[in-house]
Amino acid sequence: MQTAKVKSTKVMVFGLGYIGRMVLEAVLSENPFWNRRLELVGAVDIVPESREWAKKKGVAAFQSLDDLLAKARPDVCIHTTSSSMAVVVPQLKALVAAGVPVVSSTEELFYPWIQNPKVAEDIDGLCKKHGVAMMGTGVNPGFVMDVLPAIVTQAVHTVDFIRVERLVNAATRRPPLQKKIGAGLDETAFRAQVEKKKIGHVGLRESLDYLASFLGLTLTKSGESIVPIIAPKALATRVMTIKKGQVCGLHHQAWGEVDRKRVIELDLKISMNADVPCDTITIQGNPPITLSIEGGTPGDPATVAALVRGIPIVLQAKPGIVRRLDRDHFLS
Repeated sequence: MQTAKVKSTKVMVFGLGYIGRMVLEAVLSENPFWNRRLELVGAVDIVPESREWAKKKGVAAFQSLDDLLAKARPDVCIHTTSSSMAVVVPQLKALVAAGVPVVSSTEELFYPWIQNPKVAEDIDGLCKKHGVAMMGTGVNPGFVMDVLPAIVTQAVHTVDFIRVERLVNAATRRPPLQKKIGAGLDETAFRAQVEKKKIGHVGLRESLDYLASFLGLTLTKSGESIVPIIAPKALATRVMTIKKGQVCGLHHQAWGEVDRKRVIELDLKISMNADVPCDTITIQGNPPITLSIEGGTPGDPATVAALVRGIPIVLQAKPGIVRRLDRDHFLS
């Protein structure tokens, strides 16, 4: 009996930072899924050391997208360069203009319609013009505090209130994340960095906006807050030593109301001393449901999985920015 021939999908990786390198290694693995084999045709990064790292893995690496496109024709791009839409817009537009569908780890791309409406409309229109789909995804945003709660609501007839709590042990996470939460700073420096928007979890507002949209809610009021978590004692990790009284993490909250009634709360704590990480979704309604993930969702490998699993989604979706779980975005 003949086995069905596995089709090949040509993948490029744009950005070889911590997550980008994990993605590259995942694509190189011999694990086909959805009846397709992933073929890595190249990577792009402006940093010479990153390109050398890729070449040692046997992967062609280029300084620019144009250089890669002169040598290969990818079916899809996994993009992992920055959290900020302002930074990635030129990169995304260049990929779309080249006709390459995109799965991106850019947190602000997950649901950009409220926080970045003009940019979202511009990129969405460009995707439709060139006939490609684009999606922002990851573990958070992209799963734990938005997509997963949305899925859980499918078992609730009437949803009155959603609260999602996430406690993350930053000591086990990548160094850039530890820097992003302000670990090692004093409280004054932390608050100054928050004011400059250099500290905080990027994407929490996008998760809030996504959930409101999914539930068909128009928020009449919303807000967020970021406060430091102070080390009660000295802490030592693989990356740094934190003194007692210094910042060891952050507590970031976002919330939304409809007519003065709180309908969504997102509560995220990322700390170097979070000994018992956990993700908990609480839905008040008929019937009420509480879902807990003991140990929490593994952040970095789960992000990589979400990106790789996003490949068939953008290849099967209608042109435009894909909104997760929205059936209208998929080809019939």
